[in-house]
Amino acid sequence: MTSSLWYSSMASTSIPGLIIFCTSFYIQKLESAQFSVIGPDQPVTAVVGQDIILSCHLSPRMSAENMEVRWFQNNFETYVHLYRDGRDYYEQQMPKYQKRTELLKDGIMDGNISLKILNIERADEGQYNCFVQDGITHDETILDLHVAVLGSVPLISVEDYQDGGIHVVCQSAGWFPEPKLVWRDPSGQHLPSVSETKAQKDNGLFEAATSIVIKEYTNSSLSCWIRDKYLSQGKESAVYISDQFFPWVNPWMVALIVILVILSGFLVLIIYFCKLRTSSIILNLPTYLPFCLSVHCLYTINTIGVEKRRHLSRESDSGSRHGSSFPHPVRGSKKCDMERDTEASAQQS
Repeated sequence: MTSSLWYSSMASTSIPGLIIFCTSFYIQKLESAQFSVIGPDQPVTAVVGQDIILSCHLSPRMSAENMEVRWFQNNFETYVHLYRDGRDYYEQQMPKYQKRTELLKDGIMDGNISLKILNIERADEGQYNCFVQDGITHDETILDLHVAVLGSVPLISVEDYQDGGIHVVCQSAGWFPEPKLVWRDPSGQHLPSVSETKAQKDNGLFEAATSIVIKEYTNSSLSCWIRDKYLSQGKESAVYISDQFFPWVNPWMVALIVILVILSGFLVLIIYFCKLRTSSIILNLPTYLPFCLSVHCLYTINTIGVEKRRHLSRESDSGSRHGSSFPHPVRGSKKCDMERDTEASAQQS
């Protein structure tokens, strides 16, 4: 009887305590299992052919070693990577991610459950879910992955002279998404371009070209910088054009050239008309020759007469002082006689 009362008193005192103990343990267990899954606030950008780490961790910091960590995209069952019961599972992994994923376990005791994807492809772009479950508690976060393709190094070519300067073109291909091209001077300042073209090829990649006109003493040294819109990094080429390649134009020089051209034109016209007049005189020489000879003859006779009169005047003055003296009669010039003979011959011919 005494023993039965003792057992009944023990049961009456232990049952409430056991209930309180189990309730407090369960509450403590639930409190310890409360967490949030934290990912990056901004989209992550990866370059084709490189590796990328998709960051994800628990808050507050706690061990995720015995939790389920599932990375997936659209389908929960076909996952990108699955970690559960302390090991990785690959049975239902998406085929394109096989042997390309790794859950970083170095920080798993601190709640770091980041995923590394190897050899990024363009098809990897999209949304990724980082899902964590511990018993009946679970949480997840979503992050965006952008994939970029870096194209070729810009090719700069000097095309021709344009608008008083040198026309320079910059070209590059193999970019994704659509790239941005910028001309820059040595100080990094952007320079305005005169044209820009972009086109997407059948393979989905873009090629782009831009041009600029370089003026003398302004931007003879410049660079062409092309980059992806997701990344701050890009590729750049530089060019320097010596002043001797610029078209040398001076206003005074232009004026001088114009004046010389005008003077040259006048000179050519003068020479032409002189030659034309000379040719006309030579062609009409038989007509003008008698007249020219007669005029010359009269001029010669008149000149001789004047000289004779002067001579007679001096002799008269001398005779009046020393005695009378008579001048000899004036005869025609032998030269005039010869000219008259020439004229007669010309008329007979």
